[in-house]
Amino acid sequence: MGGRGAPPRGLGFLDRTDVDPAALLSVIAAASVGISPAVAGVVDDLRGIGTAALGRSAPLLAGALAAAPEEFVLFVDDTHWAESDECQDALEILIARVPVGSQVVIAGRRESALVSRLRAIGDAWEIGVDDLALGQDGARAIFEGAGAGPIADERLDVIVEHCEGWPTGLFLCALVAKGGGDPAAVTGEDRFVADYLYRECIARLPEDTQAFLRRSSVLERLSAASCNAVLEIEDSSARLRDLEGANLFLIGLDRHRGRFRFHPLFREFLITELERAEGAAKVVELHARAADWHERDGAAAEAVEHLLQAGDAERAAERIAELSLPMYQRGEVSTVKRWLAELGDDVVRNHPPLIVSMAWTGILLGDVAAGERWSIILEAFDDAVLSDEDRVLFASARAMIRAALCERGHERVLQEAAFAMAHEPTSSPWRDQALHLWGSARLLIDDSAGAKAAFEEAVDVAVAAGTLTPSSSAPRSSRSSRSTTDGGIVPATT
Repeated sequence: MGGRGAPPRGLGFLDRTDVDPAALLSVIAAASVGISPAVAGVVDDLRGIGTAALGRSAPLLAGALAAAPEEFVLFVDDTHWAESDECQDALEILIARVPVGSQVVIAGRRESALVSRLRAIGDAWEIGVDDLALGQDGARAIFEGAGAGPIADERLDVIVEHCEGWPTGLFLCALVAKGGGDPAAVTGEDRFVADYLYRECIARLPEDTQAFLRRSSVLERLSAASCNAVLEIEDSSARLRDLEGANLFLIGLDRHRGRFRFHPLFREFLITELERAEGAAKVVELHARAADWHERDGAAAEAVEHLLQAGDAERAAERIAELSLPMYQRGEVSTVKRWLAELGDDVVRNHPPLIVSMAWTGILLGDVAAGERWSIILEAFDDAVLSDEDRVLFASARAMIRAALCERGHERVLQEAAFAMAHEPTSSPWRDQALHLWGSARLLIDDSAGAKAAFEEAVDVAVAAGTLTPSSSAPRSSRSSRSTTDGGIVPATT
């Protein structure tokens, strides 16, 4: 194009009134007058509906564009308003006559059938959501352009991550910062974000689609099966495909488009809308169904999250007690800690396995004060309320906590570890932990051979149980690397 400068541009915005081909062609013609003088001569002849528009008006406008004296770029925005077959056919007629060197850019919230056809013949160059996502540099430009003032790189990274590079989301965060708010704390509940999402994405949708979006937002990961179960409907597969095609912040998680998630800001907005529109009782009901579905699907950790949201503390406590050990072994201590905190101390105190979990959480995270506090609560628990079998297991768990804390000297550590060794069943998931503590206790009295044998057996038990290999290193103090009397034995974790 040499030194002729930028090519002529035409820009046409469609709206809900441009749903028939005659109206569509009129909007495009009005935007194209500056591209080709011939367009002005055919504007008055753009009439007719249905096949008349396709047989007469579309070819007339296509011919006028083909006669443009120089290369051009024609932008047609909001093409989701022109989804009818007739409109798509009219666009295809126009694009087929665009001269070499010129371009037609179409944009919309939903992928049109026309793009699918052009893609199949290699005539489409697509720019998707991922291509439009901004990084730190782009986000900083938005903040500076909005007059939001300087912002540290670390905080900007947090904002970009939460917005997932969505330019509009970043601009809304910049407006919050300009108004004196904390842009890193912006969620889908923020009025700027909520107003935009409602106006641009929700208000125009049918009520049943709005309800589907609100109710499915309780799920962090969506599938047709989970949505059908939780929402008690049968057409979730088709709905999810339609929503993804409409670019309503629904992101596919696999190549087969079987699993999805919402953009974080959009999900936060939908969750707020759910409680506002349908009430807290509906939220609880949906989370309870979600917990049931995840349990049936073998996703116990996800079930716990929904039980907590549903306020079913007793059932959540039972599941956490079952999950805490394997999650410790996978290094997911922080998750267990968060669950226990959400349950609250009153619930935990009434469940001996959870008291044990709280003590181990403190020990494993190096929070000695918390470990000791829950150890005291463990000591004070009245095990007379337990069955004979559970009382023995409780005593073994308490002995392991005592040994790990190493509060009463080496001899007491040996006694407690020996008790756990004698009373922890070979089938128990805690058996390898008892062996590890016994090996650590043997090291305290310089019995390397005994320690080695215990650690090797602990590894064999862990492997047989399907858990990862426990640590076989020498014990470390949880308080001081030099103190052995007051220090603690670090238990086996992964």
